[in-house]
Amino acid sequence: MRKFIVVLSLAGLALASGCREKETSPSTAGSPSADILARYHFIGTSHLAGDTNAARLREISVLSETRKFEDQTLKKLAHAPKVFYGDKISAEQDERGAALIRPLLDDLLRQESFVQARGPANKRAEWALLVELPPDRLKAWGAAVGELTQVWKLGNPTTSSVEGFSVSEVRRSDEPTLIRWAEAGQWFVLGVGQDSLPTGSKQN
Repeated sequence: MRKFIVVLSLAGLALASGCREKETSPSTAGSPSADILARYHFIGTSHLAGDTNAARLREISVLSETRKFEDQTLKKLAHAPKVFYGDKISAEQDERGAALIRPLLDDLLRQESFVQARGPANKRAEWALLVELPPDRLKAWGAAVGELTQVWKLGNPTTSSVEGFSVSEVRRSDEPTLIRWAEAGQWFVLGVGQDSLPTGSKQN
């Protein structure tokens, strides 16, 4: 639980550094997690490899059928932005985007990761992704996300330092209006949402 709280604090850094403290209304006081829509935590297959309780899972994971299914699934997921956004993403953008995303999906499968989505039901949700990575993959994620913002014409990233961490962000007029990512220790943190993001505000 302590590790989870620390990781969510890093999400707050990436999502809401510089955001103003929100006033707590009577309806939300005492229920800080009421607006959480989804939360996900996966320890990663690399950690499971050393878990004596996961022997059967390891046997299944090395089967050729499992490997083939994994590859097919990750390839399809790499093209998911084209499926969701249709004509807004050209064939060229789709191919380059998928090439950048595919190695990241491999990392998500192998490494420990968290995802949290939250926000009022009547507004577009904000979400945070955190993944624990070795140093070389941390740099690869930063480069890939930065290039994706260019490939998809989301805007030009700006970089700053917050509490000793390198933080990059893209601010837009269209939704989502804020895309922010940071390398925080061993964690890569990616946040997507609006200008005033509830995650990481001082009331949390």
